[in-house]
Amino acid sequence: MVHSMFSVDVAGAEPGDLAAAHVALSIEKDWIEANQVHKWSIELVRYDEGREAWGPHSSKRIGEDPARVFYSVVVQGFSDIAITGSEEPREHLFEVGG
Repeated sequence: MVHSMFSVDVAGAEPGDLAAAHVALSIEKDWIEANQVHKWSIELVRYDEGREAWGPHSSKRIGEDPARVFYSVVVQGFSDIAITGSEEPREHLFEVGG
């Protein structure tokens, strides 16, 4: 489920100027509840122009207040971005043990 879409760029930046960026965002609890979105499933999906494909960036829930849930996301660049969520959290891509 798409919450919002937008485009982000850094004026004057050239490819390779940024290794990664930190994005902080918030989602309205009303939207989460109305769409039955699991608050741990929110992620930022960025269009990678080099690969010509959309790639997910998992978010970390960092807090909430009575109206909004706050997230932190690390991305490797800017371009077209969508904030999405689903009824279930994304499966683990890997596990660390021992």
